[in-house]
Amino acid sequence: MDRIVLTLPNLQVSPKEWDNGGMKLTRGKQENSYIQSDLNEFQNKVDRFYREFRRVNESNPTKEDIVTYLKSDTKLEDYFKPKNTILMIPLILKTIKERETGVELNNGKRFERGTIDNYESLIREFERFQKYRKKGITNVEIVTREFILSFENYLTNVMNLKLNTVGDRLKNLKTFLSLYSKRGFLPHNPFIKYSIKIPKEPSTSIALDNDELKDMYELNLSDNPHRELIRDQFLVLCWTGLRISDFSQFNSFERGDDEIITLHNKKTGSEIHIPIFPMAKRILDKYNGRFPKMVNEQTMNEEIKEIGKLVPGLNRSIQIKYTKGGIEIKETLKRYQLLVLHCARRTLATKLVMELGIDLKTVCLITGHKSIVTLEIYLKHNNKNALTGVIEKVRELEQRLISV
Repeated sequence: MDRIVLTLPNLQVSPKEWDNGGMKLTRGKQENSYIQSDLNEFQNKVDRFYREFRRVNESNPTKEDIVTYLKSDTKLEDYFKPKNTILMIPLILKTIKERETGVELNNGKRFERGTIDNYESLIREFERFQKYRKKGITNVEIVTREFILSFENYLTNVMNLKLNTVGDRLKNLKTFLSLYSKRGFLPHNPFIKYSIKIPKEPSTSIALDNDELKDMYELNLSDNPHRELIRDQFLVLCWTGLRISDFSQFNSFERGDDEIITLHNKKTGSEIHIPIFPMAKRILDKYNGRFPKMVNEQTMNEEIKEIGKLVPGLNRSIQIKYTKGGIEIKETLKRYQLLVLHCARRTLATKLVMELGIDLKTVCLITGHKSIVTLEIYLKHNNKNALTGVIEKVRELEQRLISV
């Protein structure tokens, strides 16, 4: 930093009494000690400001910052007090309400219900965090690195959440902080200024193989029509790759004899082209081309696991790994326990690419993925089937050796 030159009133020191940054205090010069004391206090004042500035802003003050403070004649504790303190939870709640009711739009469209639900999950954690620390969350501290890390620590060690859940909460918080920094409520977004990374780890998911699809299709569920309807809707999802948010639109479409249906993806707005593969057509024909009613997503996710219990292949064990409460956990589950509606999209993408060799760009036309890289994440290599083939070949080799 450049040298700072200031005039201190009422301090007059002859240059010849100055030595190496301090006063000469030799015999007969005792009166200079009072001047030196004032100089020491001035230096301490600068040092205290420097430390407090670092604590509040997490960066070093500039020469202008120091001079402005020294000329302000303001107490240190008052100098760093914000001019306007804003409580963040009411502000975020107001924004959520505006987005939920359509007062604020997302590129001209209403915000999705799932997005609003994620926002509300963040607010619930914020309210718990505020109660936990017995202190309101303000615009002053929320922009500090310490606050973001303490909130992450709370979610991890106190709430004992999974790593990806912690990441989801921080991701939504980052969204609001970015919004409010642009609107002038906050001086900056701490995630950007301090390069705070949002944690994320790969999650275990499954795609159904041919045997599992066949066995699920052949299940006799005639004694439970409700569950049979859910099974059939899930299998159509597996053979169309549709998101559940687009399923109602697909079900209401007058398809006639069309083998390909073109829709607009609700999530991305992009065009998707859905081939009506033979298995999907067979199931739809069972309902004269259209399901009589659509079952809500939560019910389908609950019921599809119960249906999965009846499929032999889905009773195979699988080990999953995840981080919870900052600790890596390994857990053995049955495949049906991982069965959710999103597995249907993974199933079709995996089948088209890994089994049939369809190029990724063509598959994106069906699934609506804008990026091939994103689509590749969906693909689930069927290592079990590959290794089963190896076992069969080794068994054949053994038989030939024994016969010799």
